[in-house]
Amino acid sequence: MMTVINRLSGLYTTIWSALGGVRIRIPPTPLEKGGENREGRSGPPFPRGDEGGILHILIFGLVILLASCAPFTTVAPPPTRQPVIASLPPMLRPWGSRLQDCAARDPGMDFFLVEADPTSEAAVQADLSFHLGTAVNLGKVYATQVGWEDIVVIASASNPLDRLSSDQLLALFSRRVKNWEELSPAPKGLTGEVYLWTYPQGDEIRRAFEIVSLQGGSSSAQPMLAPDPQAMLEAVGADPDAVGYIPRSWMANLGTEPASKLKVITLDSNQSQALHLPVLAVSPLEPQGSGRALLVCLEGK
Repeated sequence: MMTVINRLSGLYTTIWSALGGVRIRIPPTPLEKGGENREGRSGPPFPRGDEGGILHILIFGLVILLASCAPFTTVAPPPTRQPVIASLPPMLRPWGSRLQDCAARDPGMDFFLVEADPTSEAAVQADLSFHLGTAVNLGKVYATQVGWEDIVVIASASNPLDRLSSDQLLALFSRRVKNWEELSPAPKGLTGEVYLWTYPQGDEIRRAFEIVSLQGGSSSAQPMLAPDPQAMLEAVGADPDAVGYIPRSWMANLGTEPASKLKVITLDSNQSQALHLPVLAVSPLEPQGSGRALLVCLEGK
């Protein structure tokens, strides 16, 4: 309504300015030529100052006529931006760039990415939380796979070990072997203590890795603990007697210098296949709108 009023007002002002110098001359009537008006008095039937008022009336009528013929354009309100909060565990930090790339394709999305432990309140409250592996039990009702991640065993580049059989992997991570010379067959050139690195109890990556490396068993040994893959990379890369494991995506994102200090140890094919894990997106409800578009984009990468 205000748009219509403003348009009429602007049109009226334009016409009035254009006709500002025009005067309307009212033809004289017989009474104005010297006769009497209807009230018995001499003079014109209208005061002479009414020419401007009549001009206003004529302009207003013209404005209404023109306005009724011209279409009015309605300015649509801008679309409401949809906020999407995603929680990513430290294990999947390299996936953050994929999420950011997909979010940038949706101009109607306000995307917020937080790094949080999968069991934290931030992850539980997020619109989407991402997890490594299938062992997810957070009371949420919707989960979909958006990709794959491999867990790989790593060692220092100066470590002569290139391959581990399933028996050797079990011997190392169950801590039955505490010295490299005890490993059968023993890698040449390694004689020191094995420094085994893992993650805190309850981490998704540790749970998934131990199912494979310990072959369903358990270990009471106390290995060295790395809080996240970044700490794992630094610790293993600096020690030729160290061994650990990380998501492969971390190796792909290393710079030239850090990568030169590390190498991936080849495992038996059945173990490598068992450590090929799904990455899941979990949500309280099936995502719609921008949230759904984000998942579709990730699945296509």
